[in-house]
Amino acid sequence: GEALAFLAHLLRSASGAPSAVQIHGIELDQERATAARARLTSTLQADALTARVPPGRVSLLFHNPPYDQTADADARLEHTFLKRYTPPLRPGGVLAMEHDDAHGDAVPALLVSDGRWTSIAARSDLSHRPRYVLAPAR
Repeated sequence: GEALAFLAHLLRSASGAPSAVQIHGIELDQERATAARARLTSTLQADALTARVPPGRVSLLFHNPPYDQTADADARLEHTFLKRYTPPLRPGGVLAMEHDDAHGDAVPALLVSDGRWTSIAARSDLSHRPRYVLAPAR
């Protein structure tokens, strides 16, 4: 919720029409969903792997999947989320995907192999650890 609230603030500040910026979230955990409702336009408490979002409706997709220590890249939650949740992203929309420290190379490589992204940029957190990737959709 805090990261999305910060992004909402940035988007609304940069927008010529702040009231037009809508931030929606899907959160499995009831306590986090309740906290997110206070910060976002709407929050659905649900399993993100079964919730439905119409294709082409999203300009910024912020993924924060549970960290997964599975060695098989195709079975990792990041891969599952990528396949399941990127269709709602509009062409030119931006994917922001958080990951754990150990997968700073694997997640950008996953996006490269997926082929739907341009200008894939691996980024570090404030402690200089690789933590997320930004990538515009083709």
